[in-house]
Amino acid sequence: MAGGPNAFLADPLGFPPLVTYTRDEAPYAPTVEWWKLRHVRELVETTGQRFVWCDDELRLLADDEAILEHVLSGRLLTISPDPAVGLTPEHVADIEAFATG
Repeated sequence: MAGGPNAFLADPLGFPPLVTYTRDEAPYAPTVEWWKLRHVRELVETTGQRFVWCDDELRLLADDEAILEHVLSGRLLTISPDPAVGLTPEHVADIEAFATG
């Protein structure tokens, strides 16, 4: 995606630059434990910041206790868009409300 998520989401909404990784750039090598999950857990648990995690594979983690704990504590917003549709205007509204709330 030309411009990436900062050009299409962070900049227009006035958010600070988003930290993003591709699978090849990830600080963890893919293992049996999903590398994205490990990284998000570490960020949420160590930084004290709130995060938005959008990924079409998140529905596979609906019962993960650590993710649910952070969602329920208000520190993590998870969005699992339909991969055939992508983020919708409703998702963007949810992200904006979470980021400004």
